[in-house]
Formats: sequence, structure tokens, C-alpha cells
Amino acid sequence: MKGEARDTDPRSETDEAPVTERRNLASRAEGTDLAGRLAAWSSDLRLDLVPAPVVHAARRSLLDITGCALAGTTTPVSKTIRATAPRIHAEGRCHVMGDSTRLNPAGAAMVNGVACHALEFDNTLAAGRVHAAAVVFPAVLAATEASGAVPIDMVAGFIAGMEIAGVVGAAVAGPVVARGWSISGLAGLLGAVAGVARAFRLDAVTTAHALRLAVAKGGVMSICEGTSARSTALAGMSEEAVRACLFANDGMAGPDHALEGRGGALSVLAGSKPKGAPNPWGQLGKTWFLTDPGLSFKLHPLTAGILPAVEEVANLLSIHRIPSARVSRVICQMEPGAVSRLFRGDPQTVAQAQHSLRFGIGCLLTFGQLNVSHLRRSVLEGPGLAEAMAKVRALPVSDGLGKDKAIFETHPQAARVIIEVEGGKPVMGVRHGATGMPEAPLSDRQVEAKFLANARLAGVEDPKAQLMARRVWGLPG
Repeated sequence: MKGEARDTDPRSETDEAPVTERRNLASRAEGTDLAGRLAAWSSDLRLDLVPAPVVHAARRSLLDITGCALAGTTTPVSKTIRATAPRIHAEGRCHVMGDSTRLNPAGAAMVNGVACHALEFDNTLAAGRVHAAAVVFPAVLAATEASGAVPIDMVAGFIAGMEIAGVVGAAVAGPVVARGWSISGLAGLLGAVAGVARAFRLDAVTTAHALRLAVAKGGVMSICEGTSARSTALAGMSEEAVRACLFANDGMAGPDHALEGRGGALSVLAGSKPKGAPNPWGQLGKTWFLTDPGLSFKLHPLTAGILPAVEEVANLLSIHRIPSARVSRVICQMEPGAVSRLFRGDPQTVAQAQHSLRFGIGCLLTFGQLNVSHLRRSVLEGPGLAEAMAKVRALPVSDGLGKDKAIFETHPQAARVIIEVEGGKPVMGVRHGATGMPEAPLSDRQVEAKFLANARLAGVEDPKAQLMARRVWGLPG
């Protein structure tokens, strides 16, 4: 197909014209603009110089995102993409999860990217709350398979991508989100480009051009949240990262200062240059975002803002031994911005349900638990759930929770839960954050248990899934 990204190893290209052009443009690559500075760091990343805790955190993230992708292949949006992709992308050597089809690297990155985020169950970087793994992993995996790279390059590419996504998220997440854009789109894209380029072993000059080319498509609108457009849009960032690296390797160059210049990504999506530290990008290699502040993992497949309230409801029902039938009302007091982002009506789709506080708590009241198996239309339309959801209310409070007036400054997802009980006194509890956040991390055993559960959902038997887990834990570092 004309214009289709080729399924080749960029490291083996010998075309002299692009090489000459890149030499002439080398002064643009390092030190003169932000793309050059990011590229200089990521292309030079050596796995043997990465601290051991950072490598281990990367393995945890890789195991979790692999399980989320396996489970994600069972969703309607993933099945649709797998059926459509062969009509758009050429065949290649890259695996597609959930299918025997093999596509070129751009196509595989797109299809697997949708699976990674289809259930919104993937881990995030706490810096900026970026869904980085869901964008970086499918792109780096495709690059590794397309080029025949060794595992050490795959791991180095993943870490480079996650760190680039982390520094971008930490620097501009607030203003990007405030302007109606997804930080996971921008930070995930830049991280994926850096990761793919590192897996391909592209030099700093070529990597910088790839970043400049890719950022022209770096916008994912926040209105996509709660719809299948969210996973397809983020997967499009994975696809674009592969394309940009292949284009740059063949000699294409993007505009100077495409990130920080006037009309560049930061001014358009963030509205300004990053505030705070004069050079936040200088943190790369000094602060490792995979461990500081670290990763957030999910125990329930809901949007992160809902999880503390849902967990506290489960906790109160358990410790006070309250039968669901006796619950007359559940009131959740939350930060106003968090309440405004919730889906408030009765969810009509699974994607809407994952952004619905009423759905999450309704499942606890109806089934006594909440897991991936409840993300089905038959559950939404089944008996009992609508009645349980009607008992749930979310109330915005702007002056903190009780005596802690500044709680939302440090814990924006905190919630106070009040459960009113028929024939009894109401019970109340406060939860600052969900289990799996950096301050309450999952153990390695819990991360693997989540992976195995997700693999089972995809029909992978435990012995095979356990072997997959051992291979991830054994990745070089």
C-alpha cells in the first residue's frame, strides 16, 4: 500500500541520501531545541546504568500491561480493530494479541494498543497520571519484533519511553488537562517515539526528527474518556510513534522547536511553557519516574478517580458487616473537579460504566464484588443493578474533608463515604487514595495475581500464563 510504513529494520538502512541530509541537519538535533535534548538522553540510555529498582519497576509495569492487553482482546472494541486492521495495514512479522494475524509494526502497534487500554485497567505513571505503558509498550513491542532486536533493547526502549512520558507528564499535565486534552496522548506519544527509537537503536539526530514529526499528531481530546474512542485514540499514538521513527530514519525532518516553540505542542496543548523548575527536562536520569513517584496499579477496572470511594464502600460494608439489602443510601463527598468528570446518568455502555461511581458501588451492593467479569452489557441490563445504582450520590465539596481542609491539594481523588443504613446509624469513612498507588503499592505477588486473572479471562491456561510471567520477571536489567 502506497504510503504504508514498511516492515523493515531501520538499523540496516544504507540509503546515502537520508544519511547525508541528517548529517547536514545534525546541529538541529542536540541542544538547540527540546526534541533534541530529549533525544540525546533517550538514545544514549544504557540498561546497565539504570538503577536496579527502576528496572524492576519496569518489569512490574510490563507484566501488568501484558495482562491488561490479553484481557482487553476480549472486548468489542478490540475485536473490531482486529477485524478492520488487515484492510488498513499490510502483513508483517509483528504479532497481534488475540489473533494469529501478523501485521507490519505500525498496524500491530495500533491493534495491540487498543487491547492495552480497552478495559482502562492498565498501570499509570503517578507523575501526571499518564497512561504511559498502554502507549509505549505496544509501540516498543512492535519495533522489537520488526527489527529483530534483542530483549535488552526492548527493556531499554520501554524504560526510555516511560521516563520521557514521566518528565512530560510531570511538567505539563495540569495545564494540558485544564485545556481539555489528554496528557496520556501527548506524554504517551513522546514516550513511545523515544522507546521505539531506542529499540531500533536510532541515533540522537534521527530520534529528534522522529519526535518533531510525531508531535504534530499529539492531541487526544479528553472528551473521548468513557468511549471506545479513548482506546483507539491512544493506540493511534503508538502507531504514529512507529511511523515517525521509520519516516525519520528515511530522512524526513520535522519543524524546529516543534515542542516548545510558538505554535508548538506545549503552547497549543498546554497554553504555556512548563512552570516551576527552569529546566524540568534536566531531571531525566536524575529522577527516575518509574520509581519516584512511581507507578499506580489498579485492583478494579474503573477510572482512577472512582477507586478510593469504591474501596471505602467495600471496606465499610465489610468491617461493619452491613448486608447490602439494608443500605438505603451511599453518599460520596469528593473534590468538585473529580465529581464533574464522572459519568452521572445510568451507563448505557461498558465504557460509560467504567467512569460511573454509581456503577462501581452498585456492583458492590448487587454482587458483593467488582471485577472485569462485570464489564458486560448483560450485567448493565441485568436485574438489581439499576436499583442499587439509584442509591448512590456523589457530592462535590470544595473545603476539604472534615478537619483536613487541604486534602485535595495532595490527594485529589480522596473521598469521604457515608452509608445510611435502614434501622441503624450511618457509618462513615475517609480514603485518601486507592490500593496500588505509590503510597500503598501492590506487592509483586499481587501484580502477578492480577496478570494471571487477566490471562484467564483471555483463555490462557495458568501453566502458560505462569511461564509468561517468569519470562517477564527474567527480562534483562
